[in-house]
Amino acid sequence: MKSTARFDNKKRPISRNECCQRVLAAVLFLVVMTLINSGCAYYHGQGETAQERARRQYRTSRVNANQLVEDIDKVLMLDEPSHLTEKRVP
Repeated sequence: MKSTARFDNKKRPISRNECCQRVLAAVLFLVVMTLINSGCAYYHGQGETAQERARRQYRTSRVNANQLVEDIDKVLMLDEPSHLTEKRVP
């Protein structure tokens, strides 16, 4: 039994409108990805001086480092005092 459906493998040419849409989509994608990756790096924030920003970044780094040390101590079980005694138990 023969199939009545016919499939053409010929590619139709891309119209000028489709080409413009693809270029626009690619440019828009690049702009969005650039903004997502850079965030607000170029904008200093409203109402925040350079010293305040530096102080905030320093505090954030210090807090992150302290949390990392606490996590490492917990993994190595150094966060609780030892229950061992120096005296000999008979």
